[in-house]
Amino acid sequence: MVSNTRFSKSNSSLVRRRSALLTSTALVAVALYTFTVPQSIAQTWDGDTDNDFSLNTNWSGDVLPGAADTATINDNGANPPIVGADQTIDVLTLTGGDLTINAATILTATTSADISGGTLSGDGSLMTGIFTQSGGVVDVVTTISGSADISGGTFNNLTGGSVTGGLTNTAIVNANGGTIDGAIANNAGGVFNVG
Repeated sequence: MVSNTRFSKSNSSLVRRRSALLTSTALVAVALYTFTVPQSIAQTWDGDTDNDFSLNTNWSGDVLPGAADTATINDNGANPPIVGADQTIDVLTLTGGDLTINAATILTATTSADISGGTLSGDGSLMTGIFTQSGGVVDVVTTISGSADISGGTFNNLTGGSVTGGLTNTAIVNANGGTIDGAIANNAGGVFNVG
């Protein structure tokens, strides 16, 4: 009997240790799942409700792009987007349609703003790491912050507009009273009109 009692005691001790190990493993798994960094998503403008950039029902899947996301505007739908309140996204991609940034408003595209079509305009500011234009029209009335690389389309730096971070041009830049703070490179094929 003594040997059976010993076996029972050591068996129950083993069961308790195994149970504790499983519980701690489950807690670690839950913690890792809880603290996983959310994945970036790409949201496309559909303008289903109105022209408010910050309204979720104007975006694909009714999900507003956030600070880690890409916002793509390739068509206005029924309502061209207007940024009327400060917004932060990771990447702005404008391939068609119109995007307006209202006065005293900042659209922050932390990594980049890529313009290949459509029109970007307004009295507000676009803050970005890298501004790239390969097509479309950009009418800068206030500020574009970030290095600007213009390789297509027309870039109009209008009266009161400013570009900080320098500018590289191989397309058409019309500097009509605005300022460019930083190095300017007008490369082969670039037209830089001042006036």
